[in-house]
Amino acid sequence: MKINLLANCSIGAHGYGIRVHSIIKEIIKRDYDADIYCRDYIRKIKKAKYIKPILFAKYIDLFLQAILIFVSSNKTVNRLLEKFRKRFDISVSKKIKDGKIAHVWGDDIRSIKKAKSKGMVIFKESPMGNAAGLSKIFPKLKLNPHMSREEKECYKLADYIFASSQVVVDSFVAEGFPRKKIIFIPFGYDREKFFPIKNKKKKDNFRIVYAGIIRERKDVKILLEAVKKINNEKIEVVLCGIVHHGYKKIIKRYSKDINLDVRGFVPHDKLVNIYNSADIFVLPSVGDSSAKVTYEAMACGLPVIVTYNSGPVARDGKEGFIVPAKDVNKFKEKILYLYNNPKEAKKMGENAIKRVSDYTWDHYGKRIVDAYEKHAK
Repeated sequence: MKINLLANCSIGAHGYGIRVHSIIKEIIKRDYDADIYCRDYIRKIKKAKYIKPILFAKYIDLFLQAILIFVSSNKTVNRLLEKFRKRFDISVSKKIKDGKIAHVWGDDIRSIKKAKSKGMVIFKESPMGNAAGLSKIFPKLKLNPHMSREEKECYKLADYIFASSQVVVDSFVAEGFPRKKIIFIPFGYDREKFFPIKNKKKKDNFRIVYAGIIRERKDVKILLEAVKKINNEKIEVVLCGIVHHGYKKIIKRYSKDINLDVRGFVPHDKLVNIYNSADIFVLPSVGDSSAKVTYEAMACGLPVIVTYNSGPVARDGKEGFIVPAKDVNKFKEKILYLYNNPKEAKKMGENAIKRVSDYTWDHYGKRIVDAYEKHAK
């Protein structure tokens, strides 16, 4: 069986590049053929064929993304990025040849049509869920329901849609997609990089950690406001991630009111130590398909306080708490509960380690290829 992976990313790098690499490993392990259309790769597996349709694509994308994050969310830059990504689709649609399966990550409508014309079964990733469906599920959040014509058509033409969390499943069902078309497979984490460290050093502060880019969608200000309301100098917030240019003023404002430590980008070998130095992990995001950082924090033994919107693998009351997005008082309540109940927090952290032990990247790759075999016989 030949499988085509259409992934406009650097294979093996951060983001979905890690997930694609896990899938390739399992494809080759089962002795299938694989053509991978990608931006670039930092990890390569023998027997798989890597095809880079656009020269210097990695650097062009990084440059445009850097402008959006560090300088300005300029509409012109956004349009350039969109055109560049469409160029990937155009190039792949001219190169894709044959196969049983096409697994598509982007809104590559031309490539999907080409693959379908060759009789391939189409598996489409949903990076953030169905925007129109999410706006119906969470009307109070006033989420943007806009979806491009290409995005809508991609989901319509796909034979199956991969959903990484229940909220993603719900978003498509809310828009009338048949449940049997949606395949629920959670993400994972790297157990070689994230694990509990024994004999942790005792500290005076109660440390809350957040990891991920710091921008509007992640709604970090909800966490900061909750801690401000608690008004306890022993509670420290550690933010790990690049601060989006539009969020710098917010961070500066709260740094005057609470015990706040902004670390910036933190590599994995340092992040595991920060997780292990913390007491709890908090993610107040209003939109994530299944945030990888929650798996990592849980693997390090942290109880979590997260929103349903973040696509958590944690269960409410078992490995932490799931609270409504933008509800400052609920975040405050659960933070205080774990602060005042260290034994219960420790138990939840132990539950978290057990819970994610079945969600490594190896498990993820196996489940995806199992789905190929089941649905594309």
